[in-house]
Amino acid sequence: MKQLALQHGLTVMQPASFKEPGALDALRAFDADLMVVVAYGMLLPQAVLDIPRLGCVNNHASLLPRWRGAAPIQRSLLAGDKETGVTLMRIELKLDAGPMLRKAAVAIGADETGGELHDRLAQLGAELLRESLPDLLAERCRGRSRTSPWSLTRKSSTSRKPASTGAGRRRTSNARYAPSIPGRWRKRSTRASSCASGAPRPWRWPPTASPVRSRS
Repeated sequence: MKQLALQHGLTVMQPASFKEPGALDALRAFDADLMVVVAYGMLLPQAVLDIPRLGCVNNHASLLPRWRGAAPIQRSLLAGDKETGVTLMRIELKLDAGPMLRKAAVAIGADETGGELHDRLAQLGAELLRESLPDLLAERCRGRSRTSPWSLTRKSSTSRKPASTGAGRRRTSNARYAPSIPGRWRKRSTRASSCASGAPRPWRWPPTASPVRSRS
């Protein structure tokens, strides 16, 4: 993402912490209406959340409230979920505690890996954000709490049905749950066993936080 941003002449900031001198001032200098956060991996302080006029939103890689927190893709595969998706939500100080705005769902393929599912959800999240931005910038997006009925869910046009695995077939490789990051995971075949016995460690993607300015 950084390389793509630089290719298009966009400013890239990578503060290790917003406690660094000048980090908050640099963020304020964008004069952004909205900030979009994807797989940032750390809690944003209230001082950051207060900077954009319309606040901050997060594209989370699960159908909240299921799998809030870290590693939602791997957790959905380990649990044998048939469906997952992305949720656009407002960011509050607590982890994944803000109201949901919109979400999109996809079916999980029977032998789909964490890396493959990640790539599909990344595309789905981008599409959902693009569709939602006009309403967000016009302040027409109203959030719902996670306990209320959901009425804004849409099915993705890229959804696919899980492939048949045959009766009694069991998955035998932890490689399915690993993200496609070279050097971070390695394939390890095991005997047929429950998914829980091969649960991977949570992982963190490189941080990305992008301010958005509306066009007049």
